[in-house]
Amino acid sequence: MATSAKSMSQVSQAAVSYLAVRDASAAIEFYKKAFGAIETLRLTDPSGKIAHAEISIGNSSIYLAEEMPGWQNPSPDTLGGSAVTIVLNVADVDSVVRQAVEAMLSLGAHEPDISVLLGPAVSGRNYEVPAAMADEVEAALPGSRTTTSRGTPGLDLRAGIACQLKALGVSAIDIDPRCTVEDVNLFSHRRGAPTGRLASVVWME
Repeated sequence: MATSAKSMSQVSQAAVSYLAVRDASAAIEFYKKAFGAIETLRLTDPSGKIAHAEISIGNSSIYLAEEMPGWQNPSPDTLGGSAVTIVLNVADVDSVVRQAVEAMLSLGAHEPDISVLLGPAVSGRNYEVPAAMADEVEAALPGSRTTTSRGTPGLDLRAGIACQLKALGVSAIDIDPRCTVEDVNLFSHRRGAPTGRLASVVWME
């Protein structure tokens, strides 16, 4: 059956991330629980493995498939890590951290086995906000409110997230000390908008 290609004006995403994973079905369930993903397509081979699947998170699509010999699509398990990062913009960061941990636990992880690296971000000494905003964020994410190097109200979101993770039973937490405002090798909206984006990655072994 012949199909006609869509013009670029008809395509919602010009570029789509394609992930190769060892257990595609489990990965899809994790993305559903942690990030509210919706499965829109699943194609399986005769053995039942997922040869191609599509999920949507918000207004974006992600493709994924099971790693298979001969396809030259090794998963992070085979590579011993991942060279791919995906940016996920969310409306409620606090809920996402909790949902991600809960999803990992529901799939067999244990709190002592979960390790977290909080990457570069604007530091508390450079993240100045109005006092009312600092209080509001502190109420939602305890441990975030701080004082900037200028003595004004500020936020250290990584500190708040670390406190949240500890409250969830996760103790293996590392924080990259680099500040995106101070380090010119990193993107920083506060230092010079418009700019690029940093990314993060979550995986299970």
